[in-house]
Amino acid sequence: RVARTDPASIAQAGLQLVAEADAAIDGLFLSCTNLRTLSVIEPLEARLGIPVLSSNQVLAWHLLTLLDKAAPGSGPGRLFDATG
Repeated sequence: RVARTDPASIAQAGLQLVAEADAAIDGLFLSCTNLRTLSVIEPLEARLGIPVLSSNQVLAWHLLTLLDKAAPGSGPGRLFDATG
């Protein structure tokens, strides 16, 4: 059922969570490897002005880093932009 969650719903939930937070948020983590989050990472970062990380994105970044293959722009979001 998680895999059927619409990416737009994921993005809306992230926006709502940040909007309703009682304190400043330094970043947003979208947890669950079955969530389809890759298409919402960059739009959320642009709209919220904070890093947005997902389970699959961080796993891919970590694997590429271990293989010394991570490069700026090799994946979605600020995490990959900071690589290098």
